[in-house]
Amino acid sequence: MRRRQAIEALIVALPETAGSALYGMVDVLAATGTLWRELVGKEPGSTLIRPRIVSTTCAPFRCGNGIPVTPDLSVSDDPSARIVILPELWLAPDDDMRGRYPDLLDWIRRRYREGSAIYSACSGSVLLAATGLLNGREATSHWGYQDL
Repeated sequence: MRRRQAIEALIVALPETAGSALYGMVDVLAATGTLWRELVGKEPGSTLIRPRIVSTTCAPFRCGNGIPVTPDLSVSDDPSARIVILPELWLAPDDDMRGRYPDLLDWIRRRYREGSAIYSACSGSVLLAATGLLNGREATSHWGYQDL
């Protein structure tokens, strides 16, 4: 049986990121292709998705509720991947992301132009909107962020 090479998925982490969303995504994606096989008593399959955390720097920090994060990569490394995910952010209802993290926003736009699939979860769409990639498009988020 030939093993597939895992798909690279980069998950963006910031101090505003909800730790449960970040590590829940890492856990679920890392289990793709392996966990079910183990649960039903089969040999583990090969990992299908390789999640890695990317941030503005590789320096450790704490995100929502003081959850520690040690990024695998920095946007200054200009990592590429087939998938880029912007998880939920804990923001005040008037907390605009425009103007924050300009290097990150440039990197997300570059990943999009170079063919990465960009996904957001819940209020991660506020960060995605700050890139301009949602201009003229409909998107969903938590109702509390509708004005952002």
